Amino acid sequence: MARTEANNGVWGGCWCMGFHPEGVGTGRTGFQNREAKHAHVRKGTVHQVLVYDGDACVGWCQYGPPAELPTIKNPKAYNTGLAGGRLVEAYPEQVEGREPQRGAYLHTGPENLFEELGFARDRKIAKWRWVMRRRVEP
Repeated sequence: MARTEANNGVWGGCWCMGFHPEGVGTGRTGFQNREAKHAHVRKGTVHQVLVYDGDACVGWCQYGPPAELPTIKNPKAYNTGLAGGRLVEAYPEQVEGREPQRGAYLHTGPENLFEELGFARDRKIAKWRWVMRRRVEP
């Protein structure tokens, strides 16, 4: 059985569809979410990559225009100060000064990891979440 099938698909069946227009919704199965994600890939309405360390997949990254993720959490805070081009954004969880979170997925990564990679805080969008940015050259 493939790893993605072992847990009812990626993240328990959501296939990272939560911020897309159709969302994951009550009553949607992992299979339906997987098919919806595949449809987005085929139509070119989603941009993402898997990150590998050798043969092991160690991460996932969504990129592309914000319009592809219209139901992103904290949209008002996110849209404040939004800029485009040559910027890479991340939405990691702040872990410093915070008690360990029981059952936390940290699927967006810890803030200190992004700091080590040259990202800096741009704006706070939730109690424990920041938009972090890094400028890249073409």
